[in-house]
Amino acid sequence: MSVIDSIDDILIVEDTATTLNVLMDVLSDAGYKVRPASDGKSALRSIQAKSPALIILDIMMPDVDGYEVCRILKADEKTNSIPIIFISALGDEDKKLKGFQVGGVDYITKPFYSEEVIARVKAHLNLRRMQFDLEESNATLVAEIKERKRMEEKLRESEEKFRVIFENNSSAIAIVEPDTTITMVNGAFCQMIGFTKEEAVGMRWAQQVPPEDLDRLREFNRQLLANPLDAPDKYEITFYRKNGDLRQAWMSVAMIQSSRKIISSFIDVTERKQAESEREKLIVELQQAIAEVKTLSGLLPICASCKKIRDDKGYWNSLEAYLMKHSSAQFTHGICPECMAKLYPNFMHTKPTE
Repeated sequence: MSVIDSIDDILIVEDTATTLNVLMDVLSDAGYKVRPASDGKSALRSIQAKSPALIILDIMMPDVDGYEVCRILKADEKTNSIPIIFISALGDEDKKLKGFQVGGVDYITKPFYSEEVIARVKAHLNLRRMQFDLEESNATLVAEIKERKRMEEKLRESEEKFRVIFENNSSAIAIVEPDTTITMVNGAFCQMIGFTKEEAVGMRWAQQVPPEDLDRLREFNRQLLANPLDAPDKYEITFYRKNGDLRQAWMSVAMIQSSRKIISSFIDVTERKQAESEREKLIVELQQAIAEVKTLSGLLPICASCKKIRDDKGYWNSLEAYLMKHSSAQFTHGICPECMAKLYPNFMHTKPTE
């Protein structure tokens, strides 16, 4: 039940018609919404149908007296917060005391003074309004606390998932401040750089970059901080391991907008770069070899007598030495039939025995 719907709703319970009418006229003229009940039972039914903001309750009634009505209302969680003002005769001190004991908040005495009745009703309705406001504030606060706890639990779950993924990722990952101070690293990063977590956290990543690459790194960070969406998300970096070895890596970055921290992941490509360099070197060597082999297809100065070949520097080389130097050909030695007949005539004329 909201404050607006109930704050001016007053139930007057009085079995004497004259008294009931006087109270209704006084409060109606003061602008309050008033409904009557002539006995305790009808009052309870009326309250169950719609709870009033305040009850003015006569003590002495024939069926269910005011004390019992008050006990019933205070025992019910739905109605126990409704303020009850008892009606008593002047001088009924014992009845007033008992009324307070069963849960009443105030008294108005017969004969009534309009100003006093209105003042007491106004005071307790103001308290009732404050109670409503407090209850609503408490309900809002409880809801906010529950939502905050839910969000904190969700955040803890997210952080735990992030930590598990972060720690167990095969890629080397570090979280750094805009000034390159490292705030968090995983095991793969420590393995890549050679520092322990305790050593890595707090150091500046720029300290591990060769001086000749610092300007390029600073420019990359400047672009990233100025406009994260337009900055390149990959960067080839050279860095020193703890032991002084110079390594190369591809660095991928993403900015955490809320904290301006940078998540950097690294793939060490040192061996791949070395392999590429060796491959390029081999290609060059092969191209040179092919070029040298192609020179054999041109005109070669060869001695008409001894068959030696003159090289580019003017030296004469044996035919087999020249070919072995300028091609991939390898030589084995044998004797042709003509030379065999010339050098070993007896062997050539010998027939195999039967």
